[in-house]
Amino acid sequence: MKRFWDKVDIKGKDECWEWKAGKSRSYGMFLNKETGKVETAHRFSYRLTYGKIEKGKLICHKCDNRGCVNPNHLYQGDKGTNAADCKGRTGRVSRWYKGELWLIRHLHSKEIAQGAIAKMFKVSSTIISRIVKDPNYSYKGMNRYQLRNLNVF
Repeated sequence: MKRFWDKVDIKGKDECWEWKAGKSRSYGMFLNKETGKVETAHRFSYRLTYGKIEKGKLICHKCDNRGCVNPNHLYQGDKGTNAADCKGRTGRVSRWYKGELWLIRHLHSKEIAQGAIAKMFKVSSTIISRIVKDPNYSYKGMNRYQLRNLNVF
């Protein structure tokens, strides 16, 4: 489907292929003209490449980048496998402590590159970008004493 792939920034096979068109909650959105339905671009990419998606399955990102549609980064799973996969790579499921968010924003304000911050926290630079841009990015409470125990330096 040329129309679909024209909206993708295709790079190397191991790199994220970023969706360039419309997004919702950071997920690429694509109008499938065959069905007349809008669907997430990563699910469409998976189906184009691998075929049918099992009923009730999620299409998960190995890279944790919602805007990525690289079929090499996608797999079928459920909420449990997705959370376990994320936690295995990053040591976290999805929520951040308020102190971690503060530290990420502080490091960014000191002109430390988002890629370097991402390596410290073992997440993608896309996640760091969202945290820096969105003051309401979700968090769990953390006090200043807990903040001292972060292993980022």
